[in-house]
Amino acid sequence: MKVGLIADIHSNAEAIISVLGRLGDVEEIWCLGDIVGYGPDPARCIDLVRERRHVCVIGNHDLCVLNAIDVSEFNAEAIESCLWNRDHLSGERLAFLRSLPATAEPAPGVILVHGSPRKGIWEYVLSSWQADEILSETDASMIFVGHSHIPLAFMKPGEAPVEYIHLADGQVLELNKKGVRYLINPGSVGQPRDGDPRASYMIFDTESYQVEFHRIAYPVETTQEKMLLAGLPTSLSDRLKAGI
Repeated sequence: MKVGLIADIHSNAEAIISVLGRLGDVEEIWCLGDIVGYGPDPARCIDLVRERRHVCVIGNHDLCVLNAIDVSEFNAEAIESCLWNRDHLSGERLAFLRSLPATAEPAPGVILVHGSPRKGIWEYVLSSWQADEILSETDASMIFVGHSHIPLAFMKPGEAPVEYIHLADGQVLELNKKGVRYLINPGSVGQPRDGDPRASYMIFDTESYQVEFHRIAYPVETTQEKMLLAGLPTSLSDRLKAGI
């Protein structure tokens, strides 16, 4: 089965529409949380995910919109956008977010979680030592995470230290090596933070255990205009153009 791996859409309809158009004939979408927050189209983004066969976990911004966590954990701009997103979602769509689990295991040995298996929605996994600790604490062969908005891949061969894998657009990773386990972040669809403003996603073949990493440009200016018309913080729209 071919699966589209996406994370951190953040109410950016232009970005997720571009990604879904590129995914082609994938049989399922695995979403790593934060469908909403920051951007101007929370309802549309929820609907686009729900329209496809999907497995989705909840993210911290999804929980913020649900008023299920303390908003003091967020900066002022994130709180403002959270409250705006909340006001623009129907009860049905809020119920969908509320139904999302913290973790999911959509295939044998595969874990989906927004932040990390040990700290749920809050841990930004950015370093080899973090990935090493996490992989050492689980028997999972593959962990897919989001939250940091940065595409990353780590591999742990047996008991050896974790190795970082550099990702480039169009790169294919062969993940079927015996005794090797992985922690992978497909990057952000709607708000990349690695200096590349293009939407980021992956395609995972569950039979061959291949992962393809891709970037795709989307009409950033359209999203920015919508944010400004909605009265969302300009700092949030400005960062989209720079990918930060």
